[in-house]
Parts: sequence; structure tokens; C-alpha cells
Amino acid sequence: MNSQPNHSLNLKAFFNYLKVQVLSSEDTTIVVRGPGGTWCNDDFQNRSAGIDGEWLPGTYQIWVGAYRPDQTVPYTLRITEVR
Repeated sequence: MNSQPNHSLNLKAFFNYLKVQVLSSEDTTIVVRGPGGTWCNDDFQNRSAGIDGEWLPGTYQIWVGAYRPDQTVPYTLRITEVR
């Protein structure tokens, strides 16, 4: 994992439900570090990585990677309140 995140997300309010998902044709991974802890995932929906649930206000650092080490893949980061 790189020392610098790929993205930073600043939430000003509590979210009962929020989904952060990596959309890619490749197998991806995600690490999210923020208020309350650190979470990681590699198979949220099929091969796409994602994290969902309750989110506290604050700043979140987001790292996106490929399942295979030292590989970079194109992706879109989708953030939604829709289940």
C-alpha cells in the first residue's frame, strides 16, 4: 500500500448508510481509514471492491489497488447512499 491515499473523502455529517465502491473490469482492492478504524475489502460485488454501512463525520483516506501486486488498473470510485 502506498503511503499516500488515492482519494480523500470528507464527511460533514453522520450517514446511516453509505457505499463506497470501486468499479472496474479488473479485480480490485480497497482500504479505507477514518474515524472509527480501518476497513479493507476485495470482493464486495463480484470482483469489485467496496465498503458499506454507517459512516461517522470526518476525513477518510481511501486506497484503491489491484488484486495482483504492483499492477495498476483503471477504475471509477462510486459513492452513494443507495443500497
